[in-house]
Amino acid sequence: MQSDFSQNFTFQNAAIRGQWINLELVYQKVVSQQPYPVLLKQLLAEFLLGTALLLGLSKEEGKVSLQFQSDSDLEMVTMQANSNFQLRGLLQWQGAFESPEAIQKALQRGMMVINYFPNHTAQHFQSIVDIKGGSVPLAMKHYFEQSEQRDTEIFIAADENKVVGLLLQRMPSGKSQDEKTYQEIVQLAQTVKPEELLEHTPAKMLSLLFSEHDIKLQLPKAFTFGCNSGDKRFDQALFAMARGEVNELLEEKGEVVVTCDFCGKKTVYHEEDIKRILDEN
Repeated sequence: MQSDFSQNFTFQNAAIRGQWINLELVYQKVVSQQPYPVLLKQLLAEFLLGTALLLGLSKEEGKVSLQFQSDSDLEMVTMQANSNFQLRGLLQWQGAFESPEAIQKALQRGMMVINYFPNHTAQHFQSIVDIKGGSVPLAMKHYFEQSEQRDTEIFIAADENKVVGLLLQRMPSGKSQDEKTYQEIVQLAQTVKPEELLEHTPAKMLSLLFSEHDIKLQLPKAFTFGCNSGDKRFDQALFAMARGEVNELLEEKGEVVVTCDFCGKKTVYHEEDIKRILDEN
C-alpha cells in the first residue's frame, strides 16, 4: 500500500460516498521545514488533510489552495495542491502555542479562504469559510455542506508521522431510506478511535466499521510533495527586492541567497547573475 494516497469509495446499497486520505511522506516533509511546536504540527496536519480532500473531490483538473490569515500570533497558513496530486504547505507563527485553547482562539480571530484554479479557464473561484468554531475539520465540514449541499462528516487522526482522514457524504437520491442509512453509517464511524484510523488500511477499516454494507473501493491516487520553486520564481523574488538592499548584500557577503519557504531550496546569486536578471527585466 502506498504511503500517501487518496481513495474514494461508494456504498452500493445507498447513495453515500466517501474518501480516505493517508499522508505520511508529504506530511513529514511539510512539518520538517520549520521547528513547529507539537500542537502546530497537528494543526498543519488538519489543513493539509483539508486541502487533500478538496483536491480529491474536485470535479475539474486544476489547482486548489487553502489559506488562513489572522491578526493573532497564528499569522498565516498556506496549503496548495494541483491536479498532479502534489501538495505543499507552510505555517507562520509567533509564540509557543502550548494549549489547544490558544490555537482555537487564534483560529477564531481569522478567516479561511479556499481558491480553485481550473486548468481550462483563466478565472478562479473563491470561498470564504467561517472558522469561528475554532476547528479546521468543522469548518471544512460546513464548507462541503454549503458548497455541495450534501450532508458531510469528517474524521481526522494524526501522530508525529502521518495523518489520516475519513470523509462521508450523503448524495442526493430522494429516498428517505438513504437518509436513515447515512445516519446509521455516521453513528458507526463515530465509534472509530484515532489509533484505529492510523493503524488500518482503508479496506480493513471500512470492513470493520461497516461490515453489513457492500462498499466499492476505487483505485487509489498517489500524493507527493511538490514545490514549483525554480530559477524563474527566485529571479522574480530577487528582482522584487530593493536595489540598495541587493547591493548591500553583495558588498557584505558577495552573494544573495533566496530560500523557498515551502521546500527549503536555496538559490545563490552572484553579481553577474543579478546583472543578468536586471537586464532581462
